[in-house]
Amino acid sequence: MSRLTDKEKASIKQAKSILEYYQEQKRRYELIREDFEDLCSKGEASRTLQTDVRSAIKFIASVEKAIDSIPNHTGGTWTDKTKAKAQLILKNKYCHGVRNMGREYYEQKANLQPSQYSRVLQVGLLIFADEYKENS
Repeated sequence: MSRLTDKEKASIKQAKSILEYYQEQKRRYELIREDFEDLCSKGEASRTLQTDVRSAIKFIASVEKAIDSIPNHTGGTWTDKTKAKAQLILKNKYCHGVRNMGREYYEQKANLQPSQYSRVLQVGLLIFADEYKENS
C-alpha cells in the first residue's frame, strides 16, 4: 500500500473511533441485557431506556454488518485473501474481546508476516469505514 492520503488517514481514524465506541456499547449491552429483558417483560422499562438500548443494539448490528461485509467489498484493488485477513484482524481486535493482546497475537491469528500487519490492518479499517458509511 502506498502512502496514505489525508482522506484515508481521516477514514482510518474515524473507523478506529467507531470500533472503540462499538466495544464500549457492546460491553454495556451485555452487562444489562438480562435485566433489560426482564424489565421489558414486566412492562417496567421506561421509554427512554428502551430507546437507548434499541439504539445501542442497532449501532452494534450496523458495525458487525460492516465488518462482515469486508470480504465482499468491491472498491479498491485488494485481493480477497487480504480482505479476509483484514476482517479476521478486526473481528479479533474489536469483536471478540481480545483487543489488547498485542500485535504478534493478531499477526499469528491472520497468518501474517510482521511486515504485512500494518498494511492489512489499514486495508481493514479503510474498507470498514466505507462499508459502515454505506450501511448506516
